Amino acid sequence: MKTYGKQFVSEFLASLILALMGLGMIVPLAVDKSIDLYQFCVLFGLLIAFVIIIFNTISGAEFNPGVTISLIVTKRQSIKSLVTYLIAQFAGWFTGTVLIYVFFWSQLKEFTESGAGNAVNLFFCTSPNVWTGICIEFVWTAFLLILILACIDARQTNMPGNALFPLVIGAYIVVAVAFGATYTGMALNAARDFAPRVAGLIFGLINGYDVSACFSDGMFILYLIVPTAGAVAGALFYDHVISKLLPKKD
Repeated sequence: MKTYGKQFVSEFLASLILALMGLGMIVPLAVDKSIDLYQFCVLFGLLIAFVIIIFNTISGAEFNPGVTISLIVTKRQSIKSLVTYLIAQFAGWFTGTVLIYVFFWSQLKEFTESGAGNAVNLFFCTSPNVWTGICIEFVWTAFLLILILACIDARQTNMPGNALFPLVIGAYIVVAVAFGATYTGMALNAARDFAPRVAGLIFGLINGYDVSACFSDGMFILYLIVPTAGAVAGALFYDHVISKLLPKKD
C-alpha cells in the first residue's frame, strides 16, 4: 500500500476508535450515569494515549484537522497530505459516532423518549456563552500545539521521548476536558465536533426527534473554525516565540 493509503487508513482508524470508544463513554456518563465527569476525563485521556501508541509511527496519530493544518503551515508536513488526512479524520469520527448510535440504539431512544435529554445532541459540543466558548477552545487548542511541538523538539532538555509522548498528550487532554467540558464540551478538534453533528442529525431524522441543535443555531461554525485557528496560532507562537528562546540547533 502506498504511503498516503497507509496514512489514510491510520487516521481513519485512529479517529474511528476515539469516536466509538471515547465519545461512546458519554453513554455511561450522560445516559446511565455510571461514571462521572472526572472518570470520563481520565478514561478519555488514556484512550488518546493508547491510540497515539498504535498509530503514531504510521501517520503521526493526528486525528485532528487543526493538528494537521498546523503541521502543514509550519512546514513540518507536506501539503500533499492535507486532503488525505482531513477526509480520513472526518470520516473516522463520523463512522465511529454512527456505530455508537447503532450499538446503543435502544438505550438512546429510551433516553430521548423518557424526556431525560435528546440523544441527538449528546456527542457534539455546545457552549452556553459563545465568547467563553471561543476563548476556551482557542487558548486550550493553541497550548495543545505548543505542547506537541515542545515534545518533539530535540532542543528541549525535558522532552519526554517517544515512549512517554503519548502519556503526556493524554494527560493534557485529561486536564483540558476536566477544565472546559462544562463550558464548551472541550472539542479541541473540528472533526470531533462536526462529524457527530452529522451522525446525530441522521439519527434524529430517522426517529423524528428535534434536530435543530445540530446546525440551525450556528454553533458548528465556532467548533469548525476556533479550534483550528487556535492550533495554527499555537504552532506559530511556538516557532516564532518559544523556539527563538531555545538554544540554536547544531
